[in-house]
Formats: sequence, C-alpha cells, structure tokens
Amino acid sequence: MNFNQLKYILAVAKHQSFTNAAHACHVAQSTLSKEIQRLEQEFDIIIFDRSRNPVVPTTLGKNLLIQAQNILDTSKEFEKTARTSYNNIEGTFKLGILSILAPYLLPSLLYTIGQSHKAIKIVATEANFELLEAQLHAGTIDGFIGFIPFIKSGYYNTFLGTVSLVSYSNKKPALAKTHNHKIPILLHNDLKHVWEDDRLQSVSKNQLQVYEGSLETIKQMIKLHGGQTWLPDLAKISLSSEEALFLENQNDVYKQSVGLITSRYFEKESIIKLIKETIQNNWPILDN
Repeated sequence: MNFNQLKYILAVAKHQSFTNAAHACHVAQSTLSKEIQRLEQEFDIIIFDRSRNPVVPTTLGKNLLIQAQNILDTSKEFEKTARTSYNNIEGTFKLGILSILAPYLLPSLLYTIGQSHKAIKIVATEANFELLEAQLHAGTIDGFIGFIPFIKSGYYNTFLGTVSLVSYSNKKPALAKTHNHKIPILLHNDLKHVWEDDRLQSVSKNQLQVYEGSLETIKQMIKLHGGQTWLPDLAKISLSSEEALFLENQNDVYKQSVGLITSRYFEKESIIKLIKETIQNNWPILDN
C-alpha cells in the first residue's frame, strides 16, 4: 500500500470513472487501474463494483475510502509540521572555513541565513586547515568548510560543491631575474595538497614558497615580481581585468571537492542541512 494508491481510489470514488480519475491524477488509465488492482490483491478485497456504471464502491470500499482520506489528511499534517519545524530551526553554529574559500562562500551564506532565519546565529572563523581541524577536535567549532574527502574516524563529510584550481602566473619579471628559467612557486598554505600531486614533482624545492594569510598578498607578489600559484576558480569573480590576464588557459586543472566537515552531525543536523542548501543555492556562477 502507498499514498498514490490511496489517492487513486479516492479519485475514482469522486469521479465515478476510472478514465476521469486517471485524467484528474495526471496518469494513464492503465497505471491507475493496475495500482488499484495491486491494492485490492494485497489485502484480498474488492473496493469498487466495476459492473456498475457509473463505478461505485462496495460496502467495504466505502469504509476504506474514509480511512484512506484520514491517512492522506494525516500525511499532509505530518508534512506541514516537518516543514514548519525546518523553517523555525534555531540555535548557534560555530563555523570554520578555509581562508582561501571564505571570501567567495561566506558572505552570501551569512547574508542569506541572516535574512531568512533570524533565530540562527552563524559564528564564523577563517583559518588554515591545521587550526580548523584542531578546533573541531577540541569542540570549539561545530564544523568547518574545507576540501574533502576528510577521512578520519568520527567525522562526517557533507558535499557542497566542486572547485577547479587554476594556474595564475606572471613569468616575465621572474625569468628576467633568473638564469635557470625556473619561476618561483608561491603556494597558499590551504593548497599544500596541490604540491603533493605527481604532476608537480619535477618542480624544485627551491622554487616552492608556502604562504599563510590572504591570496591578495600572493597575487600582488606575482604581479610585481613574477611567479606562479594556483587559485580556486571561485576567485575569478573578484579578479580585475589586469589580473585576469595572469590566468593560464589550460584544460588540465585540479578538481577539488568542497564540503562541510563535522564531528557531531546529528546534533545539529537541521542547521547543517540549511548551510548545505544555502551554499549550493548561492554557489558562484562562473563564466568560462
């Protein structure tokens, strides 16, 4: 037995016709008839007297139709209560986020939830991965947005979206100062995992410089003195026309999943689902 079958028998009772009931339910008559037959066979009963025209319910059918209407009414109340509960969720969520992702995901998240859910308070912290992991372990934050998968016992990964890490380089100033034609790699600390990729193993360790803090500093160093780094493609939305010239047009980019990492998923499940929905609905749309 399922809700559709109950809707179908109520429609037949209302319209006194399988054809008209199927039309009202936006299904083929064969589908409606088969589902009603399955319901009758499941309980070994006859709900409608098909020999009559118009179709009428049997004595047992009349009682079952009352029960069917009660069940559907109760299901609607259940749905209403569930949706009201979701819209009225409240509480505080201490959210960490990688500093390299924060400028592109955090503003719309805080604004949207602030406008639509006044009873929810998001306390945001920007930091590097090591610090966010330590804070989550210590319980000082409820979760953080970072790169996934984060494989560790007791932690949950909620997928939010995918970013591409694109090359951003200015080779002319750097090559003018070197004799070996190797430009420096200025890598943001949040992207150290890129360095571990096999495709970069040919890069000399002397070329690599890892920086904490803002991507803006790295971009300014590359603009003035040359070098190469990788940016999440989300950063494209804030690049000036001059900065956009430093993006390399390459098909081979690094795809990286972004997710919300939590250790007590079920404790604040409603807020986690809201954060997920809000970020996915506001994920920046990029022009390729």
